[in-house]
Amino acid sequence: MTIAIAISVPDGIALAADTQTTWNKTITKAKQKDTGEEFELESPIVVPVGWSRMAKKLFPLKFGENQFAVCSAGAASLNSKSMYAIYKSLEATYEGEGDCPGVVEYLVKGVQEQIKLHLGQDDLSTAPRLTNDFVIAGYEGRDVSKPFIESHLVFSGEITIDGKKNSSGHHRRWTNAEGTGRYGGSWIGRSEFVSHIVKHENPALPQIQG
Repeated sequence: MTIAIAISVPDGIALAADTQTTWNKTITKAKQKDTGEEFELESPIVVPVGWSRMAKKLFPLKFGENQFAVCSAGAASLNSKSMYAIYKSLEATYEGEGDCPGVVEYLVKGVQEQIKLHLGQDDLSTAPRLTNDFVIAGYEGRDVSKPFIESHLVFSGEITIDGKKNSSGHHRRWTNAEGTGRYGGSWIGRSEFVSHIVKHENPALPQIQG
């Protein structure tokens, strides 16, 4: 379970994330008991294979001259590499100027490539479902008065967003770059708990005291 939060206020940006993670193995194929013939499962089976209390789900990244922070949720690893290691490797190979839209596009494509390698498929729209949520936070032009926060979902397979099927491999969940103001927040992972604290709209959860 992951809970990660990014909030922008007039004094800056605050971020938080937990550090416990479960390592899962996705099984997409099986063998017939009698014949040994391999067949593909209708729906992938996700099996926990380990866990850690010290996972890095919130970490700094520098692109060009601009400093960012990223929170990650969803897949704990791809290609036997933690998501922290993947994002740090993307940081090391970046060659752009570090503008916010350019960095986001670079990270989305980088994670998509890692999902393709992990699943062994170039067409993510027909691949088994695998997801990585990330929130990126920083300041446009290193100006503290211009906080930047966006939440993105990178995925394979098909998901439903606002009642519509989506197999594009990427969805921008939220941004503070549009609308009336720059101040607000975004949270990923088990977001229903944070949403309940903010809105108190989930009847399945008890009211929060304090």
